[in-house]
Amino acid sequence: MELEIKRGTKGFYIGDEHHPSAEILFEENAKEFIIYHTEVQPALSGQGIGKKLVNLVTEEAKKANKPIISYCSYADKVLSTDSGSLSWNIKK
Repeated sequence: MELEIKRGTKGFYIGDEHHPSAEILFEENAKEFIIYHTEVQPALSGQGIGKKLVNLVTEEAKKANKPIISYCSYADKVLSTDSGSLSWNIKK
């Protein structure tokens, strides 16, 4: 079953925006994309959904030719292995 990923006011999500089954919270400003949080509920874990959400933000950043700043440990992990030519930084 393919789950529908939607774009909300604060990021991408699956399910209800106010009570999502999975989400990545980020913002875009004039200079960069900033990832704050990624979460996947246990019922959906192990399906690669978190990685898919991070990759969606990565695609948006590449289209806009902007770097990613990450405050999310999961996004850091994905970006450190799959960032390609994208510029990104980890903030703690």
